[in-house]
Amino acid sequence: MRRKKLGEYIRFQRKIRHMSLQQLAKMCKVSVTHISRLERGLETIYIDLELLYRIAISFHIPLEKMLEESGYIEQDKVDRALYQEVETFLGQPHIRNYYDIQIEALDIKQKKEVYDQLLRTLHNISYTYRK
Repeated sequence: MRRKKLGEYIRFQRKIRHMSLQQLAKMCKVSVTHISRLERGLETIYIDLELLYRIAISFHIPLEKMLEESGYIEQDKVDRALYQEVETFLGQPHIRNYYDIQIEALDIKQKKEVYDQLLRTLHNISYTYRK
């Protein structure tokens, strides 16, 4: 059921932006079939955070807003999932060593600030280099 609602939400957002399946697929670097199956909520399609993030960027909306509004996940679960992604990213040895970040020392507010900064940076990069 959650997949179906997420797919309906993505289709709705795409249509109000007058975006074709082909356009969204190209922006997200996946096949038209993949987007179509996602929109139809098919269980056989793999949904990953990176794809959802690319879709959210294509719609110019925050990922957590897309997940919450679609009913795919509740806000507190969105926060926990995204903070976990930040922790995983920042915990990678090459990131940790280069930036000297002690993620375990950050409180939840600081993690949110780091997450928000990362999202803004990724959004700016994707907007700058979008073809």
